[in-house]
Amino acid sequence: RFEPLGLVPLEAGACEIPTLAVNSGGYKETVVNGETGALVKRNPIAIAEMIENMLKNEDDLKTMGENARKNVLKNWDWKDKTDYFESILTKLSVN
Repeated sequence: RFEPLGLVPLEAGACEIPTLAVNSGGYKETVVNGETGALVKRNPIAIAEMIENMLKNEDDLKTMGENARKNVLKNWDWKDKTDYFESILTKLSVN
């Protein structure tokens, strides 16, 4: 429920699959609402309506998938993230 990082949307996005996720936790960080997928409130009716809407709009779904892959490649490179994390750890160990 409180996923600290929305890793599953990143994995899906790398495969050009848009994500439908609840608007909470790490999903807000990794899903760009309306561009790489959709974020909805934690409500079964809202989720069902969004699934129906997404499936009815294949062109939009395809575009979101393409955007999701571009987003992952641009913003979620493991090398960049591990280098950043290592720099933080280095700064902390010096202090």
